[in-house]
Amino acid sequence: MELLRDVFVWAYERSTQEYLAIKQDLAEPDPIWLAYRDAIKQTIHAVVTQPNKEALHVIAHAVAKRVP
Repeated sequence: MELLRDVFVWAYERSTQEYLAIKQDLAEPDPIWLAYRDAIKQTIHAVVTQPNKEALHVIAHAVAKRVP
């Protein structure tokens, strides 16, 4: 049991170190992208699912719907 415990503790510590290293490299999420991500996804979906329409017109229409 001690050997299994030692392997578990070693793996846990290594995983924690890797997590901390990765976390330091990550940038903060872009607040503008977060605020508009659903609108962006819906607009991209509209462009892709409507190939017969001009993409810029679909985008302009999507933006116009969101402007108060």
